[in-house]
Amino acid sequence: MQPINQQRRRAILRHLIKFQQVALAGLKQLGHETHQHPPRQIQKAVASLKAYGLVLPILVDAQNRVIDGWALVLAAQQLGLTKIPAVRISDLSDAQLRALRLALNKIPEYATWNEQKLKLELSEIFESEPNIAFEDCACRKSKAGILVM
Repeated sequence: MQPINQQRRRAILRHLIKFQQVALAGLKQLGHETHQHPPRQIQKAVASLKAYGLVLPILVDAQNRVIDGWALVLAAQQLGLTKIPAVRISDLSDAQLRALRLALNKIPEYATWNEQKLKLELSEIFESEPNIAFEDCACRKSKAGILVM
């Protein structure tokens, strides 16, 4: 991989990062609904928001179209929130915004889990805090103390 020059580095870091609160009522989807959010996913997002709060902003464009974070928007609406933290991106074309949205949704699909290290991580978490809930993880600690995936 080639190192990037100073001008490109500034362009990459141009969005460092101004959070703002945006009204949920004014948000709309960008482009076509290519990524579906089944009720189960939204329920898990609601549970995560209840457990940890809003720890990530959504991304919006100048017209309050959501580039990334639509599932969080739906979960926040279910919780009765009226505003959500966002980062506004206003210097990309419509086509670039839509391509960015697709990339942000597609890139995580290339990751894989290391099952052995995941079990170790979860075991350590349960050892430290036995009653912790994992709403977004297909795992639990059995009554016998065995980690079940």
